[in-house]
Amino acid sequence: MSNGLTSVAAALLLITGAGAALLAVTGTAHAAEPPPGGEGPEIRRERVEQAQEAEAKAEKEREAEEQVKANVPGDPAPRRIARRLMAQQDAWNRGDIDAFMTGYWKSDELRFASGNTVTKGWQATLDRYKKRYDSREKMGKLTFSDLDINVLCRDAALAFGRWKIERNGETPNGLFTLLFRKIDGEWVIVHDHTSSE
Repeated sequence: MSNGLTSVAAALLLITGAGAALLAVTGTAHAAEPPPGGEGPEIRRERVEQAQEAEAKAEKEREAEEQVKANVPGDPAPRRIARRLMAQQDAWNRGDIDAFMTGYWKSDELRFASGNTVTKGWQATLDRYKKRYDSREKMGKLTFSDLDINVLCRDAALAFGRWKIERNGETPNGLFTLLFRKIDGEWVIVHDHTSSE
């Protein structure tokens, strides 16, 4: 009787061990494959690393762009003037001429020269813009580039650059020279000389 029980126990142990081994092998095989409809851990980790690298590259590009716009890294005056110009560009591209004009000195002494015309005063300049660009289509997309900002003293600076408008297959463009003054703590354009090709 003792020998019979021992034989049955040994057989059960052998079967159980084989089953455990089979389960272990099967589990290992499934773990090596990606889940149905999903990605394996290596692919997910690679995608996360790629996203992190792309974000780091974008951040470096943003910093480089800001330095180009400001022209003098670390100098707050050129940076503030560059931001003012970028705000004007964004306002124009939203079709908001009133917001675009906040970059100019709101005074009758503002001087705007373009082509053979000199316009005096903030309101007259606003009216000129609204008359010339009386539709969103005529405004097109404005881009400022090649900014070169030079601080002359604590409350005056010169900004040089290029402008371009893209609209209906044409791209009028030219140069500008802006005299900025710091008035009531804000850098504003007091003289604008814009030329076109």
